[in-house]
Amino acid sequence: MKGKKVSNYEFNLPNLVAGMPSLIINNEKVRETALNYKTKQFIVDTCCANDTGCWETGISAKGYNSGGWIIVSEYKNEKEAIKGHKKWIIFMKKKPTQLTDIHIDEVYKVQRKK
Repeated sequence: MKGKKVSNYEFNLPNLVAGMPSLIINNEKVRETALNYKTKQFIVDTCCANDTGCWETGISAKGYNSGGWIIVSEYKNEKEAIKGHKKWIIFMKKKPTQLTDIHIDEVYKVQRKK
């Protein structure tokens, strides 16, 4: 399943540096409205992100991207984000073989232990 991208945000060093002040200042406000689902295998986190200015879902999971965050979808509003968050939880429970980061168009295949 590949999520959609609604912002024109591009993940690069200038955008990352430019967004630092708002990330620091507004982080508490972002976390107040965040949706978070956590198991031993994965975390699905959805919030209105400071850097993109829109709602987005990130996933951190064992076996993908060394457990680092993968931004899998963006949304136009909170209502879409709530629906999308639930879909990503269901998707992750099915143990997918790959996840795509929509900001860098990178596909992370699961590295299962043999």
